[in-house]
Amino acid sequence: MVVHRLAKAKARVRFSYPAPIFMKKSVILLILDGLGISKKPQGNPLLETKTPTFDWSKENFPYFSLQASGIAVGLPWGDTGSSEVGHLALGTGRIIYQNYPKISLAIENNTFFQKPEFQELFNHLKKYNSKLHLIGLASSSNTHSSLEHLDALLKLCKSYNFTNVYLHLITDGIETLPQQAKEIIPQIEKMLKNYELGKIGSISGRYYSMDVNQFWDRTQKTYETLTTLSKTSTIDEVLNQNYKLNLSDEFIKPTLIDNNGLINDNDALLFFNFREDGLRQLLLPFADKNFIFFKTEQFSNLFILTFTEYEKNLPVKVLFPFEKINNSLSEYLAINNRRQLKISESLKESLITYYFNGLKAKAFQNEYRIIVPSLNLEFKDNYKLQSEEITSRLIQALEENIYDFILVNIANLDLAGHQTNFELAKQTISYVDSLINRIAKSTLELDASLIITSDHGNIEEMFDYSKGTYDTNHNSNPVPFFLIDKKFYRKRTSEEIVLAEKQATGNLIDVSPTILEILNLKIPAEMTGQSLLKFCK
Repeated sequence: MVVHRLAKAKARVRFSYPAPIFMKKSVILLILDGLGISKKPQGNPLLETKTPTFDWSKENFPYFSLQASGIAVGLPWGDTGSSEVGHLALGTGRIIYQNYPKISLAIENNTFFQKPEFQELFNHLKKYNSKLHLIGLASSSNTHSSLEHLDALLKLCKSYNFTNVYLHLITDGIETLPQQAKEIIPQIEKMLKNYELGKIGSISGRYYSMDVNQFWDRTQKTYETLTTLSKTSTIDEVLNQNYKLNLSDEFIKPTLIDNNGLINDNDALLFFNFREDGLRQLLLPFADKNFIFFKTEQFSNLFILTFTEYEKNLPVKVLFPFEKINNSLSEYLAINNRRQLKISESLKESLITYYFNGLKAKAFQNEYRIIVPSLNLEFKDNYKLQSEEITSRLIQALEENIYDFILVNIANLDLAGHQTNFELAKQTISYVDSLINRIAKSTLELDASLIITSDHGNIEEMFDYSKGTYDTNHNSNPVPFFLIDKKFYRKRTSEEIVLAEKQATGNLIDVSPTILEILNLKIPAEMTGQSLLKFCK
């Protein structure tokens, strides 16, 4: 295994590897994060942007639509897709039921309330007469957390007659409307009133509290707010101040609301995000004794409980551990001695590694990674991200001709879809189309096979005309599937293209079996998806 993390984004390093193990046709899987299919003209920058490469691909090569949301990827019916779920489905070739529906079902059948970890939690709280801190994203998107799950936790506290509860709420602004906290927080305050327990201890935007790029200064601000006495403000003061500056909920500075809500010795922390990535950095200074990134308080006897496993080998209780996944695409390629390369910027690193590999962080045999550091800039000032470097790295790898499989994530479209700038979205689409032109050209010249798809829909629906507001959320739209390969070149009719967009041919779990068939490898029994090659005539 080789993991190369560029010290400088523009550095160019050519690796020397042993002779190829297999020299069969290379397959590239290019994931255009956040690209869905919609023919609705309203709020759709794709229909208002010239995309010559996408159009050429539709007209000359196999083109389908794939389901990327709801039950097709292990989510409840009608639920929108996400990057994590999408990459998991793409990389494992099977439906893996996600924590959100798993936890919701447990609440519905009451097994949630019978978890032995909860008994341990409340025994600890009563023994030490201490406080319970509920920490998580306050959002209506159900992507990282759920208000339904928070309500169940408050109901649980009520059943134990435990009232000393403080909520540390993280505001969204990315997967929700930019300033929706003013609607969500009153809902939570109503929950507290109904159960006659709990107070809001602090508030902070996810920019600070849910960083995933190791910008530890952001995490530190939240940590210090939770642990150090500081000036308090009311919720209304915090929101009004932020909105006067025209800032989204994402950027609310960590603020103490109730100075009695500070974390102390013997307290219990319950992190209620059901996705493991967003709160990992905030958990570590509390749970990791070897934490080094900033100075921490030396708390004694904290009881820490997480909805799912945020990080391995930490002294915390986990309510819903992950199921073991065998024979993901990457693992199966490794078993068959195939060499693979994964390229993304650090913003999306966990998607192409941990999630795509079936919730396994460590690289497999003959798996190489190039991670380009994301720039610490707002998207409006940096819409190209690090995609130029990523594209150059991909083309370089194709020219080296030593990989059986190359996985690439390009993040621009997803980030553009989370903004409220329609013109910037069009500019981003045009830029990505030009990148695809370069990649497709190299693919055909080198006789490789290029699959282009996405993990979920987003950028194709940026405005909700029924509400008269921008829609920055993921959606339930299908995503495209392109197969650019000399073998399948032929002119497609307009009727074929219309039908491809109107009716889904498969879903995300079908991509891995397709790749294996191209590589002349048997599809393992664990993969329940089907190869799409039979539709590529």
